[in-house]
Amino acid sequence: MPSQARVKMASVIVSVWLSILLIVPCGANEIPPQVVRASIKRSEALGDCTLVWQVSLSRLPAPISPQLRQQQYDLIYQQFVQRAAVTQPRDAEREAHQAAQRFIDAMNTASAARSYQTPYYITRLSGDLYVLGLEEIHTPEGLGFLGCTVRYTDGYGVRFNPWAKLQGQTVTAQDVLSGRSRLLPAARIWAAPGHAANYRSFERPVDLTPEVLCLVAVRNPLTLYGASWSVDRTNGRIISLSTRVEKGNKSPFRVRLTLDKQRGMALSRVEVTYLGMKGEEEYAVSRWGQRAGIWIPLRVEEKQWDDNQRIQRVWQLKQVIPPQKNASVPLGFWVQDMRLLGPFGTDNDVATRADEIVGYKWNGRLPEISELQAMRHQANGASHPAAHLPPMRFIAPLALTLIGVIWYWRLKRAERKASSP
Repeated sequence: MPSQARVKMASVIVSVWLSILLIVPCGANEIPPQVVRASIKRSEALGDCTLVWQVSLSRLPAPISPQLRQQQYDLIYQQFVQRAAVTQPRDAEREAHQAAQRFIDAMNTASAARSYQTPYYITRLSGDLYVLGLEEIHTPEGLGFLGCTVRYTDGYGVRFNPWAKLQGQTVTAQDVLSGRSRLLPAARIWAAPGHAANYRSFERPVDLTPEVLCLVAVRNPLTLYGASWSVDRTNGRIISLSTRVEKGNKSPFRVRLTLDKQRGMALSRVEVTYLGMKGEEEYAVSRWGQRAGIWIPLRVEEKQWDDNQRIQRVWQLKQVIPPQKNASVPLGFWVQDMRLLGPFGTDNDVATRADEIVGYKWNGRLPEISELQAMRHQANGASHPAAHLPPMRFIAPLALTLIGVIWYWRLKRAERKASSP
């Protein structure tokens, strides 16, 4: 090759490599400073407010095979027959059979396809994040709903159900306090390694992930998982960042963020790919608007799927109003404190370490971890209706929502006994 041609070819190669190096920086610490500044500015610009979203949800649970139904029936029957043998040995087998059968009936309810629309209220207030929405409750008689309020703050999250509705019957937290009903699950508290809105846990009220919360609450995506982000790709329109999450529920998984340069580095798309199981998630903004000098999502399309279910949600922003306070846990209400499971608790931890879930009546103050440990030792097997969790070693996403089935069954039994001559 002539010398001039070789020089020209070398120049082309160098130019190509320089272009690649400029387009795709290497290393987790090479996010351009302007991206970091823009993300912080966006999260602070909106201030304290409540974003009112109209949400259309479609859920398609995976079918439950006859073999799995039988396995779960056997498992629940064995656990209930052991309990009943202590409390009512005469009727142990009958009581265990009824409990197991009604649990399976509730699983059938949970496995049916369904769709509905409901408003969600997402409140940003003094650094905390509050959510008000609907949770499903699955019973043998059909699908019911729980009002669900959630507070995400530094170090922990709190979920509380102020009311429930099933077959036209509405039960409130005050009904639970007065002993008239046990339909509502107790309030639950879980630990987080940082701000609870940034991390996944076994406690995922209304199936909200940190990714969708980031979009619908206009939060800083760079704070998710306390992660170090790598630049995957950048051009004149977008910059793509990714990280791998190794701890917490559903880990390991990979998260990819797409930021829109033309809209001030607004988060426009998130993709989550599970690495230890089948499934993935996608979140995409399909319509934009402007408020407080920044671009914010007006329509968000959400898809989640794994071996248990497929969820599709469409979020449409209706209005932005002054911050609204959620209902708080009333004094004397029964609380399930799960913080002893640690800040990276998983569904499996709930199943295998249920004895570390501490129940107590709420007095308005969050106990220290040392106090929780003392309460756990002091309880030494003492029971409370809300502390009797159903078996959780199966279909983890359904386990917590099915807790109400047992309470509902007990409530109906009590009503029948009260009405019998």
